[in-house]
Amino acid sequence: MLEVMQSYFGLDRAQMLREINTSFSGLLEILNVKRVDYVSLKNPLVPCPDRNEAAFIFDTTQIKSDWYGLEAFERILPELDQNATHSFLCGDLSGETNMQDRLYDAFHQEVTLARSCTWGHSSQFYIVYINNLSDQMLSNIRNALSQYVGYIGWVNCYAPSFLKTYFSLILCNSFLKAKRIIIQGHEDDVENTEDVNMVGYPFEKYGYTCKSLQSMYNDLFLHYKIERGVYPGFESDTLFSLNSISSTVIPLDECEVEVEEAKLRYLQERKEGSMKKSGLLSLSREELQVKIRERLASNYIFNMAYTAEHETMKFNTVLNFMPAEAEKLVKLTASLEYKPSENRVRLITMF
Repeated sequence: MLEVMQSYFGLDRAQMLREINTSFSGLLEILNVKRVDYVSLKNPLVPCPDRNEAAFIFDTTQIKSDWYGLEAFERILPELDQNATHSFLCGDLSGETNMQDRLYDAFHQEVTLARSCTWGHSSQFYIVYINNLSDQMLSNIRNALSQYVGYIGWVNCYAPSFLKTYFSLILCNSFLKAKRIIIQGHEDDVENTEDVNMVGYPFEKYGYTCKSLQSMYNDLFLHYKIERGVYPGFESDTLFSLNSISSTVIPLDECEVEVEEAKLRYLQERKEGSMKKSGLLSLSREELQVKIRERLASNYIFNMAYTAEHETMKFNTVLNFMPAEAEKLVKLTASLEYKPSENRVRLITMF
């Protein structure tokens, strides 16, 4: 929507800054009327390095009903912790003919099968992607689904992979679960005073209350973006994110990274565990700057904020590290100050 708005009306970055923040203020007003605290939605909307993300795979050829999404969620909803928050993205594993061999190979490499299946075409598989899962939540869902003939396995989406990137391109935001409240988008010509259960699943049966708002707000601000690299042609997400806090937008791959000596000592002394686990503990300031810059433009940014008192602009991002001795990928959240006038970002903290 932002790209179309900017192009159609010929808006500059200062005008886009106002439009984005006006829309965000509108979102807060809508949520306030619906008694939903935006701050409480943080965990299902941003990557959580200490939580799991998983894609559950269903073979629609083994499900009698045409509404196979309902069949899947009838088995998932009872297993969810009502006090937890998650984003749900869903869709078929669609792919052109020239992608079928690549998808077939990735499927066999990355899917942990619960039962055997026969591959006909990728589109026979239905995906339910859930974020912010504890180990116990993940185990509960897997155990419950294991008895269902339509469920064939899951993909661990904690670390980057071909399928995780592919999911980020094809899956649609279905709904957001904020404890006992289900939040969805509805048509833009329906007033925000209405609450519509657009996906039609029996949430009330499992103790949930449905709330909805116009999709122009829901899709822009309440849609979880599955982590992936920033590829040519897809840079606009980061650029508009920066535009939400500044009228001067500099691509992050054009910014130098600044790590102060005092900040490095602080990280080595106060964040020793995470620095050691990620293989960064013994690095010099210059070496750490290089490591951060190498990864800075390879993921989304989030938690953008502008502090008027100090005229400070900042954002967070997740940096991935894989030291030789590590058993699995190490994720660190980095908070950085954005200094576009200097083509620079300054490290605030990392954990």
